[in-house]
Amino acid sequence: MGSVGIAANHAGVYPFATPGGWRLLGRTPIKMFRADREGLSLLAIGDRVRFTPIDAQRFAALEREWA
Repeated sequence: MGSVGIAANHAGVYPFATPGGWRLLGRTPIKMFRADREGLSLLAIGDRVRFTPIDAQRFAALEREWA
């Protein structure tokens, strides 16, 4: 759904393919930004995020669940 990037002590999620310049850590199977969701984003400024590796099967399951 989006690439996860990091720059210094900041992290961000690219909601769609776009040039950015941040170091990419991986991808998220969850749509972080959706126009049909109240608040549009799952995260807010100041939220703490923990990056956790998952295998391909878990990625696919989450992708289906959050579609």
